[in-house]
Amino acid sequence: SSGINAEYGKVEEQLAVKNGSNPEDYSSFKKSQASAQQAISVLNDRIEQKDAAISKYQDMLRDIRDEGKQTRDKHDRELFKLAQEHSLKERDWLNKYQELSVELEALQEIGTTPAPHKRAELEELILEQDKGNAMLRDNIFKLRQEISDLKTERSMATQKKEKEMEK
Repeated sequence: SSGINAEYGKVEEQLAVKNGSNPEDYSSFKKSQASAQQAISVLNDRIEQKDAAISKYQDMLRDIRDEGKQTRDKHDRELFKLAQEHSLKERDWLNKYQELSVELEALQEIGTTPAPHKRAELEELILEQDKGNAMLRDNIFKLRQEISDLKTERSMATQKKEKEMEK
């Protein structure tokens, strides 16, 4: 293979001389051509490296997006579940409240004062409802904070990847 290349080089040189070129000019041209080909090869390697890095970061960004979507879906399910639980508790509290109200009205109509335990039961029901509302509010706040934190992390990761890609 190297013997064939050497013969080919000699034939090219002879053709260049026949066409009126100086052999030194031809030798200089060949060196320049080799340097240019080497530079092209190095640049092509760098382009391939950049393409590989871009592909890698695109894959990472896709993974981050997928992870974010899964997290959002999980939080949506949790919020839906909390809302359902709260709705059920609200209905139970409302039913108990209505039952107690009907009992209290009936007692007032017949002129009897309500028993202290009924009043305490009503106060306990209201307190329980307030605690339930506070717990729901806290859970929603925590989920929103977690979503916000994940958005911030995702944004920072994306910016970091973009800066690395610029290099």
